[in-house]
Amino acid sequence: MSKNLMWKLLLLTLGLSIASCATEQSITSLNTLVAGDLNSKTQSGQPRPKIDHFEIILNSNDSMADPYMGRRKFDIAKDIAGRINQAIPDTKLTGALRTFGLDFKTGKASMLVYGPAAYSRSDLESSLEKVAYPLGDSSLDVAVDAAHEDLRSAKGRKAIIIISDGKERDDSSLAAVRRIKKAFGKRLCLYTVQVGNSAAGKTFLEKVARAGGCGFYSPCDQLVSGSGVADFVEKVFLTSKPPELKKSAAVPTIPPPELPPASPDKMAKEAKGQKTANK
Repeated sequence: MSKNLMWKLLLLTLGLSIASCATEQSITSLNTLVAGDLNSKTQSGQPRPKIDHFEIILNSNDSMADPYMGRRKFDIAKDIAGRINQAIPDTKLTGALRTFGLDFKTGKASMLVYGPAAYSRSDLESSLEKVAYPLGDSSLDVAVDAAHEDLRSAKGRKAIIIISDGKERDDSSLAAVRRIKKAFGKRLCLYTVQVGNSAAGKTFLEKVARAGGCGFYSPCDQLVSGSGVADFVEKVFLTSKPPELKKSAAVPTIPPPELPPASPDKMAKEAKGQKTANK
């Protein structure tokens, strides 16, 4: 093999490694500064927290064992969830983590791995590490319907972040998204992150985000850098809009009390007094 060819192969391999959605850089070292930056912003009052509850839904199906840019899609998806976790600013939240695939121990198609609980960065990180391998062939609707129950009693605004390759068998998942959106209305936004380059997967995840009404779709490539993660987290968790003022209840207008009609004698005296005054 010629040296030129060897160099070309080496450069190609290096390029693929750099372009990978999940770099070898430590999640914590990448995002500690990011989380600090967002904390400094929230402490200044702008931007301010936008949501009260969030849930991450992680695809752990067989399809996530397929390679993408030199790594398993499943490992990339976990890295992205970890990056998001590390970048969330210190605000009062409840959080949850749910998977869909097949849990080997329980046989369930969707598992609640963490929460819903008062958000703890370390607790979510340790729960994420317990999701060990992709298995099964469940559709997203199982997890969305379960998330509906997870968040049913939660008051305030909610966000669901779906990390998946977008490979689905049918439209049942879109129906589940519409159900949960109808239930929570403007209080819920859905965000999707695609791991992989399936055109059908992209189309599906874009539809899911649109059905949520106020979320958006992102390819995982946008969440590689610290600035990319910070931008995503800021858009999902924070807002620069001023808080909505509650409309005060209208004060009812109370008409003055009606005076009783004057007696004939009193009316005669008043008329006589008026005549005297006019003289």
